[in-house]
Formats: sequence, structure tokens, C-alpha cells
Amino acid sequence: DALKYITEFFEQNKENIDLVAIPLKLFGKVTWDHPLQYKFYKTRVVDINKEYNAIQLSSSSAFIKVEAIKGRKFDETLKYAEDAKLLTQIILDKQKYGIVKEALYHYRKRDDESSATQRGPKDKDWYLDYLDKFSLETLEYTFKKLNKVPDYVQYLVMYDIQWRLNVGDASEVLNEKERELFFIKLKSVLKYISFTMLYSQKKLNIHRRNFLYNLKYDKTHSEEYSLHFTKDDVVLKNHWGSTVCSLKDQKPVIELLYEDKNELIIAGNLGSYFDKSQFDIVAKLNGKDLAVNEIDRKTHDIYTVNHLVKSYKGFEIRIPFSKINENSIVELFLSVDSHVVPVELKFEKFSKLNVKKGMNYTALNKLIVSYENGKIRLRQTKKKKVLKLELQYLKKIKLKKMKDIKTFGFRTLWLFLYLLKTKSIWIFMDRQDKADDNAEHLFKYVQTQNNKKIKSYFIIKKDSPDYKRLKKIGKVVPYRSWKHKILFLLS
Repeated sequence: DALKYITEFFEQNKENIDLVAIPLKLFGKVTWDHPLQYKFYKTRVVDINKEYNAIQLSSSSAFIKVEAIKGRKFDETLKYAEDAKLLTQIILDKQKYGIVKEALYHYRKRDDESSATQRGPKDKDWYLDYLDKFSLETLEYTFKKLNKVPDYVQYLVMYDIQWRLNVGDASEVLNEKERELFFIKLKSVLKYISFTMLYSQKKLNIHRRNFLYNLKYDKTHSEEYSLHFTKDDVVLKNHWGSTVCSLKDQKPVIELLYEDKNELIIAGNLGSYFDKSQFDIVAKLNGKDLAVNEIDRKTHDIYTVNHLVKSYKGFEIRIPFSKINENSIVELFLSVDSHVVPVELKFEKFSKLNVKKGMNYTALNKLIVSYENGKIRLRQTKKKKVLKLELQYLKKIKLKKMKDIKTFGFRTLWLFLYLLKTKSIWIFMDRQDKADDNAEHLFKYVQTQNNKKIKSYFIIKKDSPDYKRLKKIGKVVPYRSWKHKILFLLS
């Protein structure tokens, strides 16, 4: 009934609109909602001066009056966004268009990634030619037509550019001079983009938005932001005096918590509005300073087309077991020019602490590590204590949803196996579906050692060609299986 709904809508609004858009549903390689799906909450006439973010880029999901197309055609020299360019020109005539939510267009994302939108990042024209012939020409056309560039067009141009800006490494497509040219062209585009529309791009990391702002206004971090000291905090303010963030609100991320020989290792990172050169990470054990080593965390660094946008500070704290008593407390602080501020922490999955879901402890071989009231607490591992902590956690789980029931079941099974465990569990993994990398070679080596205190397992998808081959070497467990999850908790 799509054509019926669309025809009726045109007849009801024929004087106000030249174009009707319908929702677009992805299928094939991906099935998630299209990022612009939010605008299809009801059938209506969209006034682009009131709904600047209700942008329309796809001609496949649009129906256009014949008279609106006369004298117009797609830009055949443009490989990408040629439909968005034409549709924008049509919509600008009446600055309104229609949305019919009852119809639906199915858009296929191909498994071989052969569609234009999928292969774009590997094409030089997707970066350079696109900025000239779509972004700049659309902005210049709009300004010439209206003597201004409405928020709708600004938002549309920035929305479509952001997918280029989210490419970290384009070195296989653009050489150094071409990357420099990309930013020169981008700066020309940004002349038309307001502060509000620049920061309205929700799919663009905040650090990339800050980079665009600095590029637009020729600012550096130190020129744009300044430090202001209070009695118990350090505040970062922008050049017009607004508070951007405070030191006490920063949360270092704990990525790893593990035991190595005679030490507990705590490793993590922090990226924030503060430049990493502006602050130091301070750690204390029972009120006494611990050494904090700065380590490489370049894997977290954020790039835009090979330009470094944000550099993260990595840190590692090594605590000898000999310094840990039965109830030791580790606290982390951030320090700026001798101003030391206590901070709370966040935990990634490999730390085995899921504080958000109430899982605030993990039992290592020698230590129980828990997070309470913004502090890391260390105690000797005793099965009786683990039993008590786990039962406390299980009581918090509300058995209303299937995933909660599964969690309860897994944790109960884990607890039973943990109490019976007499050997260390080691798990090895390269990629989800492929081995033959460092983990496999280490796995092979461990099998030759015949260490009776260790049980070792290799994790890989069951349909991987390497699965059967690895079974001839040692014990193999399917990726994401219940056994994999239990072993991960026991390891």
C-alpha cells in the first residue's frame, strides 16, 4: 500500500511540497535501524526551518513531483551524494517536504560490500571530490539562493561529512599531500557551519567535534581552554568563560586487573577534555604513594584521516604482594600543578568488575579485588569470603527477564565450579574465527610443558576452519558458548 499512502499525502499537500520521504530499513549484512530513522515518528509536512535535523539524503526512499525535476538532473560527475545534492535543491524551493511513515523502503547492505556507500572509504573521490562537488557546491548554491545557509543544510552537510571524519586511518587511500588537501577543503566547508550545527553531530566523537572547532577558528587547545583552580578542584574553561569540565568528574578507566608473579597489576587509561600533558595520575596504597608508570595506550588514541585528534594517557600501577595487608585500600587521584583531586573509576570488561550491574568484586588467585565508595579494596582470596560476596551479588539479581535468569544461572554454576576448582584456568584466543597467531603458538608451547597445576583452553568459533585442527593440539571451546563464559570467569 506504499503508493496509495504516498499518493493520498501528495493530494492533501500538493501546494506545500514537491517531495515525500518514507522510512528506510536495512537488511542483508546489517539489520539495525538507519541513523535517520528518528524523523519518521509520524506522517507530516516537515518545515526544514523548524526541524533542521529531519534531513533527507536518499533518492531511493523519496518520491518527487515530475514538475519539480524539470530542468534538473543528477550531477553525473559526482560519484557520491549525487542524490542528496539534487534532493536538497528541490527541498529548498519550498523549504518543506513530506514524510509518510506507513510506507517502507528496504535497503540492502551487501555481504561483499560492493555498494557505493560501503566501498566509499576505499575511494579517493569519497574524500576529495566529494568535498568540492557536494559539500562546498551545496553550501554555495544555498547561500546564492537564500543569501544564507539555513541550519537544515548545515546539519545535512556535516551529517554526511562525519562518516569521513570517523575514518582514523586513510593512508592506503590518500597520500600525505592529499590528506593535507582534505583538511584545506574541510576548512572551507566549516566557514559555513555554525558552532551549534558543528556540535549537533551525535555520531561524531566529542574530541573530533572539538578538533573541527579548533580547525574552523584556528585555535589550539591551550588557546581555547584555560585552567582555573578552586579549593578542592581544577576546572577547565573555554575562552568565553564557560566551564567545560572539572578534574573531579574525570574517571580513569581500569582496563586490566591481574596478578603477575609477586605483584598485582592495575592498568588503564584516561582521555578527557584535559590534555594529557596537563595532569598526572597519582595512586596511594593505605595513604602512601605508589609509583605510577606512564604506558603506551595509542590503541585508544583518536584520529581523523590520520590526524591525531586526542591522545590518551595510559598508566600502570604495580603493587608487590608484600605491601598488601588483609584490608588494603588503593585510591587514585589526578594532579594538576600540585592540586591533587580524588576521582572515581570506571572498569572495562577485562578487569572482570562490572560495577554498573552490581558486580563490584573479582577473585584472583591470591587477592579479592573489590570497588567500594570510589576506592579499590584488596583482601586475601579465601573461598569462604568469595562465597559470601557472590551470594550478596546473586541476591541483587532480579529474575524478571530471561537475560537476568541466564546471568543468575551462569553465576551459580561458576560459584559451584569455583569452590571445587583446584587448578589455574588459562584461556587463549587469537581472533573469533581464526587462529595461527601469537595465542596459538603460546597454546602449543603450554601443551608441551605438562604443568599439572594448569588447565588450558583455546577459544574460537566452532565453524572456523581452525577449530578441528586445534582440537588435535589441546582442549578447544566454542567462542561465546556457555563453557567459554564460565571459563572466562574462572580464569
